[in-house]
Amino acid sequence: LPASIGGFVSPSHAQVATRSDIDLRSALLEAQDARVRTPAHREVVATGLAHERPEVRVISLRTIARTQRAEFLGPAIDALTHPSIDVRREAAFAVAHIGSGGDEALPRAASALRSAIDRERDALVFGALVEEYGRLPFADGPALDAAATLIRDALVARASSPDAPATVRLSAA
Repeated sequence: LPASIGGFVSPSHAQVATRSDIDLRSALLEAQDARVRTPAHREVVATGLAHERPEVRVISLRTIARTQRAEFLGPAIDALTHPSIDVRREAAFAVAHIGSGGDEALPRAASALRSAIDRERDALVFGALVEEYGRLPFADGPALDAAATLIRDALVARASSPDAPATVRLSAA
């Protein structure tokens, strides 16, 4: 039986969370609740962002996204190229969320998402990137029009590939 329905998965067939992984996850959740306010929180986030297990990186990205602080935009952008699709999807959310947190981060976040949209090959990650780009707070009508055009062009280009186009929601500030 698969583990999801009560079966056993041997350690040789699945990664097993160690006690230190569980402790790190707990510390990340604590840092997330506190919006990463202390040096100890920053240290635990840095450890999580560099962790070998994708699920720990996902929690770390979720943690920095919730802060909406530009200081964390660099690591979120870096994660857009991670081999794990789960990490890249969460990175898309983190980049957009941080970019929505203040004017200084918005242009860099928008640029990073545009670049990632152009290079992404996985359909689910592509859909997350396009959706998150559409959630950015565009300042005015021309900026919103440019974003809509980029999204349309990306979806049209994607439609010619064997991957199914993503569903996209576009919002204005």
